Amino acid sequence: MLLGYSFDDLQKISFGSILSFVTVSRLEFLPSILKIIKLDKSVPKIEEGDFYISNIAVYPKYRGMGIGTKLLKEAEWISLNLGCDRLALDVSYENKGAMVFYKRFGFYELSEGKEVDIHGRKFKFIRFVKDLKS
Repeated sequence: MLLGYSFDDLQKISFGSILSFVTVSRLEFLPSILKIIKLDKSVPKIEEGDFYISNIAVYPKYRGMGIGTKLLKEAEWISLNLGCDRLALDVSYENKGAMVFYKRFGFYELSEGKEVDIHGRKFKFIRFVKDLKS
């Protein structure tokens, strides 16, 4: 599974997504809103020209079969067809295996987010990017 979107699409859907989230959750998310804001502020903003990969996952049983690579190639193809300049994604600083995988695919570390503590659990993300137009 891969979920991604361009900077332009993000601008179009942001308000609608927030409204849908509030409608579905019936304001039950309010106790968590400060945590969500804290996490959001800990990572760089998506830049114009980026295709942002929000989530990528392969069921453990099927890892090592090239599925992740096929998903990234498809994301790259889609982003190029949308006119994007680069792919961008965030990786948890604990996920060393994912970092190796992304580097093999041509990503490089752009920046490190701030560490955020939520109920004693530490979160920190590293932004990786891959330039598509050189």
